[in-house]
Amino acid sequence: MSDTLRYFLTYRGAGLPLTLTEELAEADLRHRNTWFEARDDSAGRLVAIDKRVYGETEMQHRYEYDAEGRLCRATVTLGEDEPVVRTF
Repeated sequence: MSDTLRYFLTYRGAGLPLTLTEELAEADLRHRNTWFEARDDSAGRLVAIDKRVYGETEMQHRYEYDAEGRLCRATVTLGEDEPVVRTF
């Protein structure tokens, strides 16, 4: 799916893609109950976010981009709910 996996404490704002903040080292995760896993593609674009709570995935965001690198589709899944798809 991606080339780079990073970890974050939280995000800010309400726009898509989410703006993740407070990057964490992988070693810091063992002391946390909640964090965000972010995956970037080879072009450096954010393509996936998973919110992890006590080892379970609570929320997922998947992003797709057009040929010019603009966000064109976002799929958001909260828990067991049906995914919500937004196109731009």
